[in-house]
Amino acid sequence: MRSFLVVFFIFVSNYSFSQSQTQIKQLLNEVSLVKNSKDIIKSKEAKKLISYGKPILLSLAFNFTDDTNTNVISECQERTLTKGEIAMIIADHIDRMPYATLTGVQNCTITFCENNPNFIEYYFSWLKEYPEKIIFRNKYITHIGGGFPVNNKF
Repeated sequence: MRSFLVVFFIFVSNYSFSQSQTQIKQLLNEVSLVKNSKDIIKSKEAKKLISYGKPILLSLAFNFTDDTNTNVISECQERTLTKGEIAMIIADHIDRMPYATLTGVQNCTITFCENNPNFIEYYFSWLKEYPEKIIFRNKYITHIGGGFPVNNKF
């Protein structure tokens, strides 16, 4: 009986405190209304996502391949960002990514776009195509210890 209560408590606490994919998508939709990519992490929705911490990294990773266009303008990329790219930015602010390992691209100068807090944005031009996004997402999921997705339907 005691072990049942422990298992029940763990299940309830995980269910109660974890963030659902629906909640994360809703907050990403709200972040997508920001005008400039430099301001993403200033939005209350991004701050809320970042406050959830590492437990939402896997859920964010499943959004990396979302090619839905947003209104967020990246001055550095000279284009609008996708929801997947916004998810990457949020994930990178929760736990800084090993960019060279995940992208295969090294930024030796660490210069890119002045006053931009989103370091991952530099690598978006290498992650534009769908196969590269899948490879990046899978490497990232392995990096955070989330296993390896069986298929690419995320």
